[in-house]
Amino acid sequence: MASLISLCLFARLLIIPVSAKCNLPETFPPLSPRQPRLPDPWRLSSTNQTITSIEDFRCRQQEWSKMLQQYELGDLPPPPASVTGSITSNNTALITTVTMPNNRAFSFTSKIELPPSYNPDSQTFPGIPAVIGLGSININITTPLPHARIIFNDDACASQSGASSRVDSLSTLSPSIVKIDTSKIGVTGCSRNGKGVLVIGAFEPRVALTIPQESGPGGSACWRILEAQRDTGGIRIPEDPGDRLPLCYFLNKTFGSHAGMIAPRGLLVIENDIEQINSPVAAAGCMAAAKKIYQGVGVGKNMGYTSVGGHGHCQFSPT
Repeated sequence: MASLISLCLFARLLIIPVSAKCNLPETFPPLSPRQPRLPDPWRLSSTNQTITSIEDFRCRQQEWSKMLQQYELGDLPPPPASVTGSITSNNTALITTVTMPNNRAFSFTSKIELPPSYNPDSQTFPGIPAVIGLGSININITTPLPHARIIFNDDACASQSGASSRVDSLSTLSPSIVKIDTSKIGVTGCSRNGKGVLVIGAFEPRVALTIPQESGPGGSACWRILEAQRDTGGIRIPEDPGDRLPLCYFLNKTFGSHAGMIAPRGLLVIENDIEQINSPVAAAGCMAAAKKIYQGVGVGKNMGYTSVGGHGHCQFSPT
């Protein structure tokens, strides 16, 4: 785990951005009943063509993005007109001010923890990495170099737009106060916040490392496998979608898409194998499929998965 964190936050990943021109439909067709096979991540839904290049894969990611917005999340909000950031005099809080295109402005405050004895004047590199936590940071992040920790109230704003605004604000901070390298941002959260972290990682390309912890059904655990366990009498789904069948069908149809949208950036999935509410069997199966996507685009080392029990929900294993 430590090696993946170091790779994604302290090394420069060899990722070449690709600007793909894709012919996406205005809307995708209505959701169909459950399908007997896993959807093919290497086939474009809009053209039924097999993916043969990185450019094609970028188009596939755009399809997943559009599907997630159409079927589940709703449209992403437009970008703000401006975002600025400041640090309180005691260096304990990041204040983000957002101005929308209609000139409405609002501010929110996030707790920030700088490394002990941090001195930005001594830095000869672009800046230190930062880890953003939704609600809290429950994992032990051991890194070879100093990093900032930023905690924001997950009830204050939507996960993806809130995280994006904070990344924007970090880039506007005075270098004399703190130097944050916004190309080395990690984001983490546990339980329902782990689900939010996957959305952030999927839709915010500046996040170098996404770390969902015990995110459960609708997060790292796929409904498809959960339904199979339920149908065979093997498990009662703790977070059963009930009559929300369109969502269930959609997640079946786009198996692994949220993780596929994060590739080739870093993804570290942390699960708890004794917490049945997290559905560890479904999480292992879904993330095994996601790993195949990472391997298919040549960056298998950029994704890791761990499932260790012996501790409570949203705690971190000492082993």
